Amino acid sequence: MKSILTFPIALIVAIVLISCQPRTIKIFVSPDGNRLNTGTIKLPVQTIPQAQQLIREKKAEFPGLDIEVIFREGVYNLQETLVIHADEGGGDDFSLTFKAYGDESVVFSGGQAVHDWEFENGLWMAQIDDVPDVQQLYVSNLRATRARTPNLGDDPQRWYLDSVHTVRSRDQDGFLQVDLWVRDQQFLQRFEELSDFEIIIFKDWATFRKQVAACNTQNGRMILSPPFAIFDGNYNGIMAPYVNRFTCYLEGHYDFIDLPGEWAFNKKAGTLYYKPFPGQEPENTEVIIPLKDQLLQLSGNKDEKVKNVHFQGISFKHASYLLPDYGHDGRQACFFYSKGTGLTNQEALIEEAILLEWASDCSFIDCKVSHTGANGLFVTTGSKDIKIDAMALEDIGGNSVMIGNSYDPGNEDPALVQRVSFSNGKVNHGGRHYQSAVGIWLGFGTDMIISNNEVFDQPYTGISVGWQWNPVPSSSRDNTISDNHIYEVMKMLGDGGGIYTLGNQPGSVIRGNRIHDILRSELNHASPNNGMFIDEGSKGYLVEDNLIYRVSHTCIRGHRASGVQLSNNTFVVDEMAAISHTPPYGNMIFANQDSTIVWPNPGWPVEWGYPDSITAFTMNNNRFIRYSEWESELKTE
Repeated sequence: MKSILTFPIALIVAIVLISCQPRTIKIFVSPDGNRLNTGTIKLPVQTIPQAQQLIREKKAEFPGLDIEVIFREGVYNLQETLVIHADEGGGDDFSLTFKAYGDESVVFSGGQAVHDWEFENGLWMAQIDDVPDVQQLYVSNLRATRARTPNLGDDPQRWYLDSVHTVRSRDQDGFLQVDLWVRDQQFLQRFEELSDFEIIIFKDWATFRKQVAACNTQNGRMILSPPFAIFDGNYNGIMAPYVNRFTCYLEGHYDFIDLPGEWAFNKKAGTLYYKPFPGQEPENTEVIIPLKDQLLQLSGNKDEKVKNVHFQGISFKHASYLLPDYGHDGRQACFFYSKGTGLTNQEALIEEAILLEWASDCSFIDCKVSHTGANGLFVTTGSKDIKIDAMALEDIGGNSVMIGNSYDPGNEDPALVQRVSFSNGKVNHGGRHYQSAVGIWLGFGTDMIISNNEVFDQPYTGISVGWQWNPVPSSSRDNTISDNHIYEVMKMLGDGGGIYTLGNQPGSVIRGNRIHDILRSELNHASPNNGMFIDEGSKGYLVEDNLIYRVSHTCIRGHRASGVQLSNNTFVVDEMAAISHTPPYGNMIFANQDSTIVWPNPGWPVEWGYPDSITAFTMNNNRFIRYSEWESELKTE
């Protein structure tokens, strides 16, 4: 009898013990913690590395259980990039989560506070040791203005380059050497020795950022540091053949400091200069220099992906980026020409604060990225099933969000990025250092969703879709750009739009977006801005149910596009054309002779004289209405 009772009692005890085993391991971190603590809510550890050590220990002790790392309010300074490899993340059936405690403010920072100021001639000065350069500075949680001339807000026509007077020649290695003629001849006389500053040049859809090597006060020319990229086609570096005027400015020399809020760093002396606003004092002013290029990296490989890693309620701030010695010979979307850099064209891209590569089933929920020197977030090579929801990206040096491959890996290649969603986000104040930036960039990829985001205050395009300038079939397909609110973009450059497309993307849909206030910049002397720009090679898109108004050029501009369906869109215009298309697939301009008409499936009749345009755009039930009439309709609704 005793033996009979012993078995069921032992079984019950075992079941109870198993059921009491925690399914989620919780590790607490607090700025007030201690490295010797155990990581409980009452005994938290203090730093992220200490938390990582506990993660390793708990995974070994409780394999297969979910782990939550819970951060109490405060700033956690990253001495090194937070890197999570495949064996350090979750798995198919268990997760690793980094989250804020409740609604407390948690910041992962790559910056360092500046103290010990000295004062001279109205400037604050501090010695910064063991730092090669400082090219971004944050004062009272705002990006401070790097000293420049002409100043921000000055007449953009006052100081520019003239390509007619520019001297170009090739060195023995074939690199283009450029001597820039400076229209403001008196400017050069201010300097006996030039160093530690850059020239930024605006050209259509790109900017160039180069070190100034020397200055010839005798002939009024600036000599840029080599190499200077040259690329095929009709463009030689910054000097396009059809424009003779290029807006530019100089940045970074301490002699340029003339307004409150400006700063500069003398890297030879290691001295930081800042001109305070009236009433600003060091004891009540937080000054941060960024030190880390990258704050977070989820980095797996082809054989082992980083799986099931999640971030909730975390802010990532203060990422640095220093201009390389070869400068930045700009292309679109913060890529640059690779000649002389040792990089491929796909690699020639400025850094990002957060990188995901070979990651799957990961997420960012209610997180924020701000104050970066270069790009914000990049989800790329081999990443699949990534969810990014309610993320804010603000004050970003380059592109805010990048999703996809920068090259076409092919449909069967495991490197292809698939099923990434970016939804309910807020993307603003991008391209603060590299102005060819876009709010959201979508490269090669399939089944992507960009939806319900607010995108505004961008120097170039709001949302860029595709990365191929021809209609050849690629791995990009079945992508959705829907219900986004895009406004006040294209504020510096040209030849873009609220939404910009490239390449052949069968099954892709651009639906329900609201696009407005896309106006021409005073800095742009060439190509126009558009509500949507359906650019080279664009094919296979359905564009429907979008609302576009207050644009300085056309609501929709096509260029070398084909097979694009425009259905049920509303275009609010007055004098400008609603839709345009340029060769080789036809040259059509619809000028709104009757701006209130709703077109009943007309296509573009041959008798209109634009037979080639039928292959570009197919029109169904689109509405063209004057702005005054549209406003009246809104008031009566």
